[in-house]
Formats: sequence, C-alpha cells, structure tokens
Amino acid sequence: MRRLRSSVLLCAAVISLIFGISRDVVVQPEFEFIAEETTIEYNWNGFGSGQVPLFIFQNAGITTEILSWSMSISHDPDLLLVDEIEQGQYTASLNGGAGPEFWDAQVLVEGAVIGSINCTFGCAWSTFETAEEVVLILYETAPLVLPRSARNVSG
Repeated sequence: MRRLRSSVLLCAAVISLIFGISRDVVVQPEFEFIAEETTIEYNWNGFGSGQVPLFIFQNAGITTEILSWSMSISHDPDLLLVDEIEQGQYTASLNGGAGPEFWDAQVLVEGAVIGSINCTFGCAWSTFETAEEVVLILYETAPLVLPRSARNVSG
C-alpha cells in the first residue's frame, strides 16, 4: 500500500456569530477551524479512501454563544475527490440528537461549502471552549492520477 499525505487546507473559513448586544464594547472572539492531518492509503491502481474531521475551537479567553457557522474548505482535485460530507459528532448531537435546524453542504470541484444553523430561536446555543467536531468529510483518491504521480507519495 502506498500512502498519500494531504494536509487539507481551510482556505476560507467564516463563522456567523449571533450574540447578545450590551452597552459595553463587545470584541468578537477568535475562532479556529481545525482539520486533522490525515494519511489516506491507496492501492497500486490509485484507489483509496479516508476521512477528515473538522473542528471549531474558540481560542479567545471569553465564551461566546453562537447559533450558526459556515465554512469553506479546499483540496487538490488532482489527488482527492469529496465522496460525502456528514455532520460531525457535535453537530449531530444538537437539539437532543436531532441535529441542527438547517444544514447544507455543497461539494465543489476543488472543495466544499458547509453551513449550519443550530436553531432559529436560540434553543441550541453552541460554545466551542473545547475543540468540537462539526463536520466529517469522506474523501476518495483520484485513481487516474495517483499511480503515475510521485507527488505527496511515500511508499
């Protein structure tokens, strides 16, 4: 088995923040989108598959409750193809296990766009004081390219 190491880059990550307004000055906290480094094994024909969990983490010193988030992620389409996008463990557990009120994931040639609204009227606030798995992307390798490519391959 050969291995393909691909660091999935979060090229543009946007988080929608919905929080209460007070008379004090509110500074928007920083959120970090984390993609685990993943090794996808593939056979001599170039066929392989793997998954990449995506996490959100609030790395500021304060807690902000949010109702929604969205992100986009890119990959090299010469090496990887998005097979499926699933709700991560945290996202699927919202609203007593029913998941978010709104969830949409669109697969693009070079990546994906994903959005989630927990609930419309503030019934499922999220805080990301610890890294929470919000998305799981299932990838397949590009079998027509990999057997002839030495790029990002270790044997």
